[in-house]
Amino acid sequence: MAVRFQREQTTLLPLPVHRFDTSYVETRQVGWDAYVNVRGNRYSVPSAYCGQMVTVHVSLDNALAVYAGERGIARHRLTPAEAGWQTVADHHARLWADVTVEARSPGAYEEVAHASAG
Repeated sequence: MAVRFQREQTTLLPLPVHRFDTSYVETRQVGWDAYVNVRGNRYSVPSAYCGQMVTVHVSLDNALAVYAGERGIARHRLTPAEAGWQTVADHHARLWADVTVEARSPGAYEEVAHASAG
């Protein structure tokens, strides 16, 4: 074996600087609520990407990375659905800033309750 190595040594290249990416790669569309569905659970991404296609990388150690083109936009740990949706509050800051709630008097709710009961 040492003889073979000596013959091949001059043709061998150095190892790459970065490790080879063995992640599973999937494409997903970001929902209107800034979440992507991955393996039975939902994971938040920045709301600027609502409706866009993104690439999801799931590593062998259950790290989840979401990319828009070459740009990494979110990172999570892959979790079972029972753990609930995985949310980073900053991802939804813009969505909440755009939400407006109409102020109504308590009487307005009573009117609706009486109308639907009768």
